[in-house]
Amino acid sequence: MGCAGSRVDMRNEEKTIKTFENVLNYHRNQVVNIDYVCRKYTTCKDSQKVVNNKQWQAIAKTLTLNVATGSDNPNVHEFIKAIQDDQKNFHLKHLLLVGVLLGKGSTKDKAKVLFEVYDEAIEGSISKETVYNMADDIYSIAVERLPMLVPNDAKAKNLNLPSKQSEVREYCSKLKTSFNGARSEIGGHFLGPSAETKPSISTEEFVRNLETNYAAASLLSSFGFRRFLDKHSEKEKTKKGFESLKKPEEAKKSEEAKKPEEAKKPEEAKKPGEAKKSEEAKKPEEAKKPEEAKKPEEAKKPEEAKKPEEAKKPEEAKKEAKK
Repeated sequence: MGCAGSRVDMRNEEKTIKTFENVLNYHRNQVVNIDYVCRKYTTCKDSQKVVNNKQWQAIAKTLTLNVATGSDNPNVHEFIKAIQDDQKNFHLKHLLLVGVLLGKGSTKDKAKVLFEVYDEAIEGSISKETVYNMADDIYSIAVERLPMLVPNDAKAKNLNLPSKQSEVREYCSKLKTSFNGARSEIGGHFLGPSAETKPSISTEEFVRNLETNYAAASLLSSFGFRRFLDKHSEKEKTKKGFESLKKPEEAKKSEEAKKPEEAKKPEEAKKPGEAKKSEEAKKPEEAKKPEEAKKPEEAKKPEEAKKPEEAKKPEEAKKEAKK
């Protein structure tokens, strides 16, 4: 698995990093052998498993690594300093992480060695938090430390490399941004399907998750880990591009939906005005009707008043005749 990933759509920056990773010679060693040799020359200091400089030279000689016996790469010593502590000792964890990421071996072998690095109490399980710390440590080695092996442009002038050091640094800067968003996804790949609810994970579960999940297995090599972050970055860029295209379309639909509503409002606003005019027009009409109704009534009253008067006159005339 250490080399298989290198045959898949490798970008120029990766080709350059891989060239100098191979100078270390880890890729010629099986991960189980790297684990055995490193542990053999480890001592405990302040409850930490460390490797001093003399032990490191013994490890390098046993594994024929190009780190203690000289190297064609002038930046090897810069890389070595980056994984040493202040007292120039190596932490076993860092040496084994380099071994897992650069060495040969099956997914099962790499997963077991990686798990044992973090199961320091040999309990057969590690916490969810420890798994995420594992992701942080792998990122530190694969993205921040190993690319330091690439020499500057002046030193690499005659090497005819696919990418310059400045381009490699720009690439790693992009991966750093990507890791901030991909960290939880990486932890989820290690923990498996029930990552959200799982407080810890056993050796068996961890190994099974990596063996049955290609994306998770790819994280066990430096190239695969960086490639995962690169793809995540491209995925996020595509997603943002799609969202930026989607927003004007949604705004347009909202605007179109708004227009009929706005067209309806003036019509509704007009109705109260028209109702008022109708009301005002109605009032004189209603005022006119009682007036018209009144006139016949008034005309009738004098007529009725006249009739008794007329009826009275012949009666009075008759009385006068009798007298």
